[in-house]
Parts: sequence; structure tokens; C-alpha cells
Amino acid sequence: MDCLFGISLRNSIKKQNLIIEKHELFHNDSHFTIVPVLANDLFDNYTVIQDGKTGEIDIITAKSKKLIPVWAAQDIANQIEEHLYQKYWNSYEMDSHERSDVWKSIHFSKRPDTVVPLKPEFAKFIDNQDHFDTQLDLISFGTSDTLKTLEISLSRLPRPEFNMEIDEDNDEDELLEIENMKIEFDTKGI
Repeated sequence: MDCLFGISLRNSIKKQNLIIEKHELFHNDSHFTIVPVLANDLFDNYTVIQDGKTGEIDIITAKSKKLIPVWAAQDIANQIEEHLYQKYWNSYEMDSHERSDVWKSIHFSKRPDTVVPLKPEFAKFIDNQDHFDTQLDLISFGTSDTLKTLEISLSRLPRPEFNMEIDEDNDEDELLEIENMKIEFDTKGI
């Protein structure tokens, strides 16, 4: 998923060779408005957010080029979700959530064996060595009741670490041996 926009998450913006139109600083994070790597019919206004501490790209967003009717924005979000499931099902563990009527979120956990780019041109941006989860948000927003802007946002998530606590008080000798037990059932009333 990190190559969805042709921009690799968790890399420095300097390594990406992106054309930057505007740079702003918000809460110690750098926000860069960029020219898209490949032209897109639906989205523009691409923004890359770089972590102020690590210098790595955390979030990539794009917004629809024009206002979309409310019913169409939801339909487009559903089509994008369906396409991503068809395209990435064998490469990622995917989980989708409807956060509200206008916000759909898809969580991707990379399977280390295979990664398939959205477009063949994006294959060169794939880094199989770095394993992290990503989240894709599809949000339609705006002040009009009939027209909305659709925003697509890809963000990296730290992979959760699970610490298994071993119960040292549990001995294997204490396990019940079912085959040696005689079980009697009360059959009255059957």
C-alpha cells in the first residue's frame, strides 16, 4: 500500500524526488503540497506530511478535483474499496470499517511474501524490507448538502507488538486428562 500514490511511506521526502509546490509547518510536522507522480483523472491537491522528529513520510492525501454529488461520492468510495480488495487481497490482510456515513477506513497489514503495486509503474517504489501497517481513509466532506469533496488518505501505522506473558504457576501436570475421567450426564427430563 505504501506505493499507492507512487510515494513510499516511511522514506524521507528528499529521497522521493517530488516536485514541491508549497511547504507549511503544523505542530512540528512538515506539510508539502506536491505535484502528483502520475496524473490522475479523479484526484489532485496531493499533500505529503512528514514527521518532524524522524523526517519520514507519515501521511499522503489527495482530494477530488471537483465537487461530487453526495450519492456519487459514496459510490466512488465503495468502488475504490472494492478495487483495492480485488487488487490487494492476496498481498495484504485487510479489514474495512465504516466510521460514519461519509468515512470509510481500510486497514492493511502487509504480508511479507508478495506485494502487488496498484499500477505497474509504481513497482519501483516498493520496499519489501520495511514492515508496517497502513490505513486508507476515504472521506467525503463539505458544507453543501448535495455536493461533497472526496479525500483519500494513506497513513502508516506502527505495527502492534504483542507481549505474551507466561504463567509460571501453571504446571502441565495440573491439566485434566479427559480420557481417564468418567463423565455421567443427568438424563432426567429428556
